[in-house]
Amino acid sequence: GGPARTSMAEVGKYRHLYDSALRDHRDQHVVNNSWREIAFTLGKSEDAVKKCWKNLRDRYVKARKGAKGKRGDPCGSKTLPILKELGWLSSTEQQRPMSHHAW
Repeated sequence: GGPARTSMAEVGKYRHLYDSALRDHRDQHVVNNSWREIAFTLGKSEDAVKKCWKNLRDRYVKARKGAKGKRGDPCGSKTLPILKELGWLSSTEQQRPMSHHAW
């Protein structure tokens, strides 16, 4: 919807918020200032903006995993819009090492 799309566009302007390869990604002062600016621009609280972004990113990651494994899935059409809208995230994704999983 509209507010989610606006949030995506705003966060997209701050690459260091989602690209862990950038030095500023680990600088809490820079990160906090960015979230504050986004919240101000959108007229929302920082917590609301962060929560919205986390939800959108989680939906994107889940949709990507589903799209990779189930090309013929009839439910896939519901997740495709988020894949297109957040497609710019794919250049920053890094696989987590398998050692983090408990076997």
